[in-house]
Amino acid sequence: MPDSLLKLKVLQYRLKIMKKLDFLRFLAPFLILSCSQSPHRIDASSVTGNAASTANRSIHASLLQTIEGSTVAMDDFRGKVLVIANLSIGCATAPQLADLEQLYQEYRAKGLVVIGFPSDDFAPPGHSTAAEKTATFCRKRYGVTFPLSSPAHVRGDHQHPIYRQLISNGPAETTGPVSFNLEKFVIDKSGKVRARFGPFTNVASAEFKETINLLLSE
Repeated sequence: MPDSLLKLKVLQYRLKIMKKLDFLRFLAPFLILSCSQSPHRIDASSVTGNAASTANRSIHASLLQTIEGSTVAMDDFRGKVLVIANLSIGCATAPQLADLEQLYQEYRAKGLVVIGFPSDDFAPPGHSTAAEKTATFCRKRYGVTFPLSSPAHVRGDHQHPIYRQLISNGPAETTGPVSFNLEKFVIDKSGKVRARFGPFTNVASAEFKETINLLLSE
């Protein structure tokens, strides 16, 4: 093989390696974030114990201000399994809104309700989740029909009361500050937090659906 051709092949190979390394550098922050908030699953042996340990800790006493401006009593969802997720329309996790909607459509007749909380807490400076913009984005682009709250804070001094309960009133493995968009809290029929999944655990995954099916069967 001529030296010039060999050098060209070596250069092409190096370029491929550099592209892969650049891609991994791009992914690194997301991978670290994903690992830092690992999914907390439940199984048949732990459901009863978790229910007992979270006695009298229900979100059903709270109120929800919807993105349309109406007020909904969370007690209206008593007897339903809830999936509550914080979302941002300018985030890489936004495409999962379509998966949340699919989950809602698949399980709503069985007693599941998905509630989205638009939030700017993890958005870049200058980004805004104005109610009208968020509603248009979610409804039209991803076909979202599940309830959305008005824009809210999910951490910090102005944290929404529902999120204050979510991060502190469940089993120990589900507590702690929200670390990124699309963290998913799973609430049982009595209003208690029973599981929490990180932003990069898709609701279409087998482990997530296993949790939903388990709580719906209670």
